[in-house]
Amino acid sequence: MKYTKMTDFVNIERADLERFLTVAITQIRDILNSGLNFSDNMSGKIIEAQFYQSNTDTVIPHTLGRVPGSYMVRGASAGITPFDGSNQRVDWTDKVIVLRSTGVGSVTLYLE
Repeated sequence: MKYTKMTDFVNIERADLERFLTVAITQIRDILNSGLNFSDNMSGKIIEAQFYQSNTDTVIPHTLGRVPGSYMVRGASAGITPFDGSNQRVDWTDKVIVLRSTGVGSVTLYLE
């Protein structure tokens, strides 16, 4: 659920403002109580990446539509840790990123 806002407060009557604030606060409470999701509230993408060798550049496709600014690890198998590839993000494009990992396995990444 996305929160929508009213932007014209200059000409609003006090009673209308109180009603608006009651509705707005209720919407915010409902959103927070139902949990915030990355996909609903941020402009990033969640992707899965497979690493077949440790400490080797791995090209990972994505559909973000732009060069990611960073990544966040949301989960990993076998205790592996991904890290920047040998060119330190120079090879990142609007379609792929290049990472290495400490071992063989898969990771779930959030690209932003």
